[in-house]
Amino acid sequence: MRNLTPDDTAYICKLICETFSIRARPFSHDEIAAFIDSSAPANVPVIRTSAFLENFLIVRLPAGQQDAAALVIGPSLFAELSEKTAAGVLNDNDVPRTQYGEWMRHYACLPVIDRMKLLHAGMLIHYLIHGEKLDTAELLSHSRMPQAAGVQVDDVDMSLARKRENSLLHHDPTEEKLLMHHIRSGNKEEVLKAHAAFPNHKFGTLSKRSHLRNRKNLAISAITLATRAAIDGGLLWEIAYTLSDLHIQHIEELKDIGQVERALVEAFADFADRVRQSKEREESGTVALCRNTIFNRLYEDITLEQLAEVAGLNANYLSQLFKKEVGIPVSEYIQRERIEEAKKLLELTDMSLADIGVRLQFNDQSYFTKVFKKHTGMTPRQFRSQNSAAAKNH
Repeated sequence: MRNLTPDDTAYICKLICETFSIRARPFSHDEIAAFIDSSAPANVPVIRTSAFLENFLIVRLPAGQQDAAALVIGPSLFAELSEKTAAGVLNDNDVPRTQYGEWMRHYACLPVIDRMKLLHAGMLIHYLIHGEKLDTAELLSHSRMPQAAGVQVDDVDMSLARKRENSLLHHDPTEEKLLMHHIRSGNKEEVLKAHAAFPNHKFGTLSKRSHLRNRKNLAISAITLATRAAIDGGLLWEIAYTLSDLHIQHIEELKDIGQVERALVEAFADFADRVRQSKEREESGTVALCRNTIFNRLYEDITLEQLAEVAGLNANYLSQLFKKEVGIPVSEYIQRERIEEAKKLLELTDMSLADIGVRLQFNDQSYFTKVFKKHTGMTPRQFRSQNSAAAKNH
C-alpha cells in the first residue's frame, strides 16, 4: 500500500472528473455514513443507489493516512431516465410537483455509466490507491444494498406445514407448463381452455394485506411467464416485452378482482394470437433476428451491412436469404415497416408530417410523401384526414 497525501487524493479526483465527466471528492468518516452502512466491507469499492436512482461509487482510502475516509464518485445513472420514469421516481419519494422541473434538469446533467463500467472504474481507482487487484465477482456481491431480514427457513417450514394440514397446496406445475406450452405454440383456443381449467383456489399468496393486491401480483407473475413463453414461441422480444408492459400497466389501474381476471385472460390470448401470427411467417432464426433489429431501429439509419454484422453472415447471402423467406428485399421491408410506423404516428399523434418523415429517416417531405403513397395509395395528409374523420364518426 502506498502512502497517500491529500495532494495525491486531489489529483486522483481531478483525473476521475475529467475521464468520466463525473464529480469526485473525499468524504469524511461522518459524511460517508450517509452512503454506506457499518456492515459494508472496508477493503473494496462499493456502489450505492439512492431512492432517486442516483448511483455513487465509494472507494475507501487507506486508514490512518489522512482525515478523509473515502472517495465518493457520483452521482451518475445506469441508464437515461425517461420523463415518465423520472416522474414516477419523484412521485414515489413525495417530491412536490413544483420541484419536478428542477429534478428533471438535474437528471439531464448526470452522466450515464453502466454498472460494470462503474465497478471497473472502482477497481482501477482502488488499484491506484492500494496497489491491490480485485475480483469482479466479489465486487458485485459487495455492491448489493444491505437487505432487510428476509424469509427464514423456519418460516418456510411452518408455512408448508399449515398448507399440508389444511390441503392448501399450490397448483401442480404441469398445469402451468401446459398453459405456457399453448402460448408458445400460438394456440389461443387451448390457452383459454387451459386457463379455464386452472385451479383458482390453489393460487399462492403474494400479498397478505390485500386480496386485490394479491391477485394483481399473481397476474403480473403470470404475464411475466407468458412473455417468456411467447418469446420462446418466436415472437419478437421487443413486441413481447412491450405487450407485457402494457398489460401490466392496465392491470395496475383496475379496481376489482373480476376485472383483473378478465384482463389476465385477454393478455394470454393476446400473446397466443401474436405468436401464431409470427409462426405463420415460417422464418429462420436469422431472419427473425434481422426483423427484430429492424423493429427496434426504425428511427435510426439501418443498412444491409449492419444487419449482416448482427447476424454474423455475408451481406449478399443475408440479402438472398431475407428475400427468399420474406418475399421482398431488405431495403423494401425496412421502407414498408417505416411507413407502417408513420401510419401509427399520423393516427395517434398530432406530430407534423415533416417531423414524422425526418424521424423515420426519409430524406425530405416529397420523398416521404412519394413512398407513403406507394405503400398506401394515398398521401400522408389524406391518410390523417381520413382516419380523423373515421374517429369522429365512431
